[in-house]
Amino acid sequence: MTLTINLPDEQILALAAKARVQGLSAEEYARQVLQHDLVPEWLQKSWQSSNQAGLDRLSVDEIEAEIAAALSGMPSSCQSGPILTPLAGEAARPRPLISAAPKPPPSG
Repeated sequence: MTLTINLPDEQILALAAKARVQGLSAEEYARQVLQHDLVPEWLQKSWQSSNQAGLDRLSVDEIEAEIAAALSGMPSSCQSGPILTPLAGEAARPRPLISAAPKPPPSG
């Protein structure tokens, strides 16, 4: 869908300035603002609480460490499987979250 929006000059300048701060074109910035506004309310609340807790500033390594810590108390059957981590400019690829030690043979 193509959408044309007529804005006063001062709003165009403000939009362009905010886009530059993000390293985006004014069009891409406006698209992101609209997409963010159109997500369900429960997701917006989740984003807001995550940002307030500082989770928006975690690195990929810190996120994976948090996930590993959460999984450490779970049965090993819940811990198997790769995590897909997209890298800048690359497609998502499987990346192991934690290394699994071989299970000991059953006793008895």
